[in-house]
Amino acid sequence: MKILINTSVDNIPKNYLKDCKKYLESITKDNEVVLNEEESDAIIYLPGIFNTILDIFKMIECRINGNLDKPIIIYNSKGFYTKLILFLAKINIENSFNNNICDSYHLSNSYGDSIEYIKSYKKKKKYLSK
Repeated sequence: MKILINTSVDNIPKNYLKDCKKYLESITKDNEVVLNEEESDAIIYLPGIFNTILDIFKMIECRINGNLDKPIIIYNSKGFYTKLILFLAKINIENSFNNNICDSYHLSNSYGDSIEYIKSYKKKKKYLSK
């Protein structure tokens, strides 16, 4: 699979770097890492600084608006994104969106879970296109 990692290693907070490096080693061992969204089969976000979080919001908006049909994986290393996900859930509950924000991304805690989600997303997409 072709994976876009949308977080620079330089932007990963020090407390999460070791865990994220293990995750990246697994991803790069079995998959091709690409540099742009058009080539990718999936987009993965690691813990990062403000630009990473801003990009997550942009990609979720693209998914909700139907402008992106690829899985978005948020790697929740050591619970880094837990409060962000709770915030997104709160937005979803308090507003009456036609689309469920939480269906626009997948929160992952492991490499295996990320890959399984990408595979199931591709199967579902293939099934629905028939």
